[in-house]
Amino acid sequence: MRRGAETLGGLAGAGILWLSLAGAGLAQPADGSANLIVDFTGLKPGAGAVLYQVFDSPAAFGANKGAVREGRAPASAAMVEVAMTGLKPGRYAVRAFYDVNNNGKLDTNMFGIPVEPWGFSNDARGAFGPPKWDEAAVEVKPGDTKIAVSLAGK
Repeated sequence: MRRGAETLGGLAGAGILWLSLAGAGLAQPADGSANLIVDFTGLKPGAGAVLYQVFDSPAAFGANKGAVREGRAPASAAMVEVAMTGLKPGRYAVRAFYDVNNNGKLDTNMFGIPVEPWGFSNDARGAFGPPKWDEAAVEVKPGDTKIAVSLAGK
């Protein structure tokens, strides 16, 4: 890994539906699955992209490995809505950053402190590093669960 930059991983985006219309909802699935709809805010329209990961366990979240969903959404507006469909109901935590310069990495200064906006579900903030799982985890129930993540942690 290059000093001063961190990636969110492969950014496969499998099973991800990007919605560009704010407020667009999904019907409650008959199979009891869950949809996590995330509004990423604090963007400059037309500049960069949001890179995000969704975790379903404290171990994966703490290790920053094993995301159940990850992807990239262009910053086409001041708020971008992303929907992760077909999840199992349960607790999930979202981590994301606003890749302003579109280089696919979270740029940091010489001390490892991010210089691009970042955020977590529940707008959780850690004192010296990422927040704990319990601070960032949200309950996702069958049907739609909508949350907002403010990307302002610069």
